[in-house]
Amino acid sequence: MSVHEALVHQPPPMKAGEAGAVMIAVVVLYSCIMVGVHLWAARNPGTAGPGFWGTLPSVWDHPEPNYMVSGAIVEFWSVLTTIPVAGSLLLYEGIKYGYAPKVLGVYVITCAMYTLAFAAHMTLESFIFSSTVTAVMSNALYTFSQFSTVVHPHLQQASLRGTIVLASFVALVSAVATLPYAIAKNGGVWTLFIVQTPGVLLATAIAAYLARHAAAPEEREAFNLVWKSGSLLSTAMLCSLFECMYGFDYGYIPALLGFPWLHIIIHVLEQVGIYLYGVGVATLQLKVLSEQHGPELHHAGGWLVYLYCPRMKEQCPQIQEQNDHVTVQEPLPTPMTMLETESDPYLWKFSAPSVSPTVQTASYKNISVSGADERSHNGLAMHSVPNDCRRRSSTPVQRKYASINTE
Repeated sequence: MSVHEALVHQPPPMKAGEAGAVMIAVVVLYSCIMVGVHLWAARNPGTAGPGFWGTLPSVWDHPEPNYMVSGAIVEFWSVLTTIPVAGSLLLYEGIKYGYAPKVLGVYVITCAMYTLAFAAHMTLESFIFSSTVTAVMSNALYTFSQFSTVVHPHLQQASLRGTIVLASFVALVSAVATLPYAIAKNGGVWTLFIVQTPGVLLATAIAAYLARHAAAPEEREAFNLVWKSGSLLSTAMLCSLFECMYGFDYGYIPALLGFPWLHIIIHVLEQVGIYLYGVGVATLQLKVLSEQHGPELHHAGGWLVYLYCPRMKEQCPQIQEQNDHVTVQEPLPTPMTMLETESDPYLWKFSAPSVSPTVQTASYKNISVSGADERSHNGLAMHSVPNDCRRRSSTPVQRKYASINTE
């Protein structure tokens, strides 16, 4: 390990096996919950109504035959595919690489909404299902409140964003509380489609527009991720429409324990779309809105995109003198100046004392910089700080969003 690595302790890029281990761990954890509920129900049979939970018939019933696999799990396949794999993986990445708190907030809400969906499909309890739909749309509203400032200058006003979020939330709660019961047949499934689709389509269209008119590669990168996410979620909404219309007749396979193939397609599209959405939000915050330098999109195993972000807390160094040997450990103070050149815009040099060039060379010949490139120019020792251990100069993209950056 180099001195630079010992000082900075940067987390390594994520590998495919690491991501796979996280996903497997989450699946095993939630599968254990399913097994535990199944065993518990076997020892405590009987409820006041049909089925173990006594929630049938339910307006939130989906096109999957009930209790086909377990006497305690109403919609087994739907429960299995709402395990929060995407949210857990995003949260792991966010904690590992120290993403901004408001990005982690998106990931926490994502895990919470999938856990609610997990419980909702298991029980068909109306309150849990209503809470699930509310949590899904609250995730969108939270994202709007934190990141919609990039869409239009008017949205930089916190009061306007707050008013829109509050009005939308009131409308959401009213719709979830009344719409399933107002629609005579399959009201819950139709409510999911009606409540989610407009926001998904609008967000996808906005992201596509912003990606096309992006002023810098960082913007294009972030908006393209959100646009791809929106495309997958829009496809899921289209499948949801077909499910509302035909799913209860043709959307499952009785011979395969009632496997609801159409609903599973929706869940898979949503999991992948939500994951890309989470990576896009992180990219937007860390590469466009903040001044942090170093975040890059990587691919674990060549297939799983994620945002690699070197930690900034331990970065960039201060000179500490030990005898006549100088090392770098904390932010560099004066008498240093930063020189920006075309070849190396992050060149730092020591101010020269008013002595002869020969003496200057002797004064600095023992300077060493941990993890940096040491050079000599006109008798002065100079070095450049590596990419993952510095804050970059203000770029046009950062200056553009400087007034709306709150991190």
